[in-house]
Amino acid sequence: MMNKLRILFVTHTVAMQGANHSLLRLILELRDNYGVEPMVLMPHIPASYEKWNLLKACHDAGIECKSLRFYWFKENPRVVSFLRCLSNLWWYPLIYLKLRRGAFVIVHSNSSVISLGAFLSSMMKCRHVWHLREAASLHYHFKSLLGKRYEQWVYKHADVFVPISETIKEFYLKSLPANKLRMIYNGVLPVSQEALALHDNAQLQFCMVGLLTVPKNQLEALKAINILVNEWGLKELHLTFIGFEEPVYAKELHAFIDGNGLGEYVSFLGERNDVCAQLKKMDVGLMLSNFEAFGRVTVEYMMQGLAVIACDTGANAEIVEEGQTGWICKFNDTYDLASKMRLLIENRDQMLGFAEEGRKRALRLFSSHKNTEHIFHLYQELTQNHMS
Repeated sequence: MMNKLRILFVTHTVAMQGANHSLLRLILELRDNYGVEPMVLMPHIPASYEKWNLLKACHDAGIECKSLRFYWFKENPRVVSFLRCLSNLWWYPLIYLKLRRGAFVIVHSNSSVISLGAFLSSMMKCRHVWHLREAASLHYHFKSLLGKRYEQWVYKHADVFVPISETIKEFYLKSLPANKLRMIYNGVLPVSQEALALHDNAQLQFCMVGLLTVPKNQLEALKAINILVNEWGLKELHLTFIGFEEPVYAKELHAFIDGNGLGEYVSFLGERNDVCAQLKKMDVGLMLSNFEAFGRVTVEYMMQGLAVIACDTGANAEIVEEGQTGWICKFNDTYDLASKMRLLIENRDQMLGFAEEGRKRALRLFSSHKNTEHIFHLYQELTQNHMS
């Protein structure tokens, strides 16, 4: 094995959401399995994330980390966003002065909305790997706050971009050179055989995991439940939501449930730290978002032995094999969703077959171990080319 790699990971938020969960798993496996020496740099911690954040998660895992003040260069074009971005002219050099003796051979940026990694890799004269985990300009309407020329300068200071799905790769092919794009699927930690879904429910248990917010489209699931129960007369089903509830949207969801008499068919568990234990009780996972760059939750469903119904947006069709590991339904076509759910309610053998084949596919293509192996080989390639 080559000498240990000292790598600086730069991420865009301290929130423990999908991108940082994936980053933390990657770092742990790089450290434990490949001897990488990591350090994580993240923005200043706002009060809303003081209870649980990436800094605490890194401390708990024994990973060197720092929280320093810096801001996104891509965001909604507002005056306050522009002023924060301009302040990077002050913060970036200060951060460099703090880290310049770190002996990093690679800077690894964890999001497309931060340019700090490009600045640091340029100043430190080391390689820059840029993970592309979202299509921010397409789905959040973010723009480069300092203009296209700055964006082009930033992109020039990356040796390789890593889109996490073919869908994201296709999006960035419009603006980035193809020879710098290296698609590597995101990875999810496999669960043990003992943690697999039991599938011993009298009622078929559907679930949705994730933040309860408009883009995640939980209301569509409720509309489908309403069709199944009140139009088609199916009663042997239940839907469970797991995730933090945005107050305004949650109020809309609860009003729909009350207005259609669905209370006994729907449960809300809120934000949980035992999601794996809850999924063990489920049968089918739903993924109905208006866009998923990869679909980490979808893979988590599959890893744990759930059948999946996903809509035809984002990378869902790359993950779910139609008719083999689950069903793909049309986005916002409630009757199509309800029909796919009915097929699994009325055919438990098909549901179990989807669950078994889905786990096999997830282990083969989307495990965190495979993701980490590919990333480490990319590091080796970059450092060897740099030295030669």
